[in-house]
Amino acid sequence: MLKNSLVACAALPILLLLGSSGNSATLADAERHAAGYISAYDAKTGTMAWRFYTMPGDPSMLSAAPADLKFRDGLSAYNGGNYLKALEIWLPLAQHEDAPSQAGVGFIYHRGLGVQVDDQKAYFWLRKAAEHGQPEGQMMLGTLYFYGQGVGQSYVQAYAWCDLALDGGSADAEDCRGAALQSLRSDSDLKQAFQLSTNLHHQFGPKL
Repeated sequence: MLKNSLVACAALPILLLLGSSGNSATLADAERHAAGYISAYDAKTGTMAWRFYTMPGDPSMLSAAPADLKFRDGLSAYNGGNYLKALEIWLPLAQHEDAPSQAGVGFIYHRGLGVQVDDQKAYFWLRKAAEHGQPEGQMMLGTLYFYGQGVGQSYVQAYAWCDLALDGGSADAEDCRGAALQSLRSDSDLKQAFQLSTNLHHQFGPKL
């Protein structure tokens, strides 16, 4: 059932994060025109839970390389279980609008890794990542809206953000979108959700 899938997504165990600088491109990289990515794997099953891309292949984004290197320093700290060090590295990057770092900070606060759970801070940073067009940030933001964690509960917002994330390449967003859609009970809510999704696609969707 879709809602059960979303519950499982929100309650994922501690994840192992692995990254690629993009030096050996995969088919998925080529399809997404990306130079690097971070993948999160279930530590028990080895199943990939999500992936986000750290540096688009657009040459105009090459200036992001220094931030990407620093992000990977934070990733090393995270993988070593030093979540406070990861936060120390990622937070300044997030404050300078680095979307992967914003998503990482949001995830740390949402899961309470080395810090107290703070879904208001998680919402703040995931919203920023989402508005920078980061699909996994959009998916996690939709999940916060679905459950009303750190923000007012809204199936309309949950549907729209997860629909955007799915179109941006986050396969995990399909369960989020489906669960939100099933929860929209009135024609008015459906209309609002579809209109909001259209608006978000125009504002924050993939640029072709």
